[in-house]
Amino acid sequence: MKRDKPGQLHTETLTLLKQRSKRLLLTHVSEDTGLPYKWLWMFEHERIDDPSVNRIEILRNYLLTKCA
Repeated sequence: MKRDKPGQLHTETLTLLKQRSKRLLLTHVSEDTGLPYKWLWMFEHERIDDPSVNRIEILRNYLLTKCA
């Protein structure tokens, strides 16, 4: 089965996550957003085939406020 290409929301959020300040640890992101640390780590390292758009949206909104 062919995998879909990641969408714009996925791509932009992954870029924000990878370019965040090194002071903004995944543990802090997890605490602030309620997203599981393991999910954040796996998303950052592109180990999730089809991540939830709801989680991506939460993460993106958070990163936009922290990285702006």
